[in-house]
Parts: sequence; structure tokens; C-alpha cells
Amino acid sequence: MVVPEWVRREMNSTSSVEESMEKGMKIAVEFLREAKPMVQGVYIMPPAKKYQMAVEMLGLI
Repeated sequence: MVVPEWVRREMNSTSSVEESMEKGMKIAVEFLREAKPMVQGVYIMPPAKKYQMAVEMLGLI
């Protein structure tokens, strides 16, 4: 998997792990919204044991 430079910059510009996770979730939701009409499904893999994040993400798509 290749993570674009702009995504790495965004993730590195945060001041806390929580802020990084929130920013990452926003980027992922935006991507999934745009990809939704082009795909039949997605595989969401949240950070270690943070399953609620996947549930929240699905609610935002």
C-alpha cells in the first residue's frame, strides 16, 4: 500500500495520537465516500482494538 505524501504530512502535522486518529478517520471517510460508487465493498481495518472507529466510519459513509 502506498500512502501519498500529502497524507503523511497531514498525519505528521498533529500534536497528539488522538488528533492523528481523528484526522486519519476524516481522510478515510472522504476517500470512501468518493470511492463508493466505483466499488462493491471495502475492508476496514481500525487501529489495534479500536473497533468502534470502524463502526463510526461506516455511519459516516
